[in-house]
Amino acid sequence: EKSSMAGIDRFGEHMVKDHNDAGSKVSSLARSANVDLPRELDAEHDATRKQVQALSGKTFDLRYVESQIKAHQKAVQLLIHEIGSGQHTAVRQFAADTLPKVMQHLEMAKSLHAELTGAAPPEGPAAP
Repeated sequence: EKSSMAGIDRFGEHMVKDHNDAGSKVSSLARSANVDLPRELDAEHDATRKQVQALSGKTFDLRYVESQIKAHQKAVQLLIHEIGSGQHTAVRQFAADTLPKVMQHLEMAKSLHAELTGAAPPEGPAAP
């Protein structure tokens, strides 16, 4: 609703679907391991959400895409760590299965950033 760019709308819809799918898998893994998952965002993610929600138009688009780049870069790092060092076989497999999708999301966000700014996105950790 707040975006001024159709590509951002499509990206957001893609994120909702894929993150809901991944969330269902994580919930299933957590139940099988008797682990309680948080029910709310942590302070950092909640602050980002509130900040982005207060914006609209191109300002919203740019801040949203930048937050998605940062979040997906962090997710790539965590998944790679889990694949290499995880203690739970099913979680390692989830990480391995999920990494390509997260990397695809990261590339989509970077492409949108370039489209919005005409420049390269902010640099972060390199993907494998």
